[in-house]
Amino acid sequence: MYLNQLSKEQKNLFLDLCIYAVVANQEMNDDEVGCIKQYCDEMNFTEVRYTAQYTVDEAIDKLIEVSERRELRIVLLELTALVMCDGNYDDSEKAFINKIAEAANITEVEKIQIHDAISDLFYIYEKIERLMN
Repeated sequence: MYLNQLSKEQKNLFLDLCIYAVVANQEMNDDEVGCIKQYCDEMNFTEVRYTAQYTVDEAIDKLIEVSERRELRIVLLELTALVMCDGNYDDSEKAFINKIAEAANITEVEKIQIHDAISDLFYIYEKIERLMN
């Protein structure tokens, strides 16, 4: 939704975090793969990669170093959508999101607001899909 507002470096770091996010629960399913492909399209990447360039901690640290608060919230919003897209937001994925939120100084209230907004968005998508069928 907002990935076009990130710099090229931020987009690459975000993609690294996407890769770590989808394997946080030891599985990469079709929904998550599709979401990463959509993200790459949105970021105008010519190819999709599924191998991270940095460790998770390096990617987080570098992202924080080159980002403003709004950009960090964009990253957290999009990562939250990614881990929720398969309908299974498990403890390992929550721990991953919490790690990034904590490092980026995103409060618990903000994290809940992001989660709730993504849940509402998915509900609307589902409702529209039902109308179309």
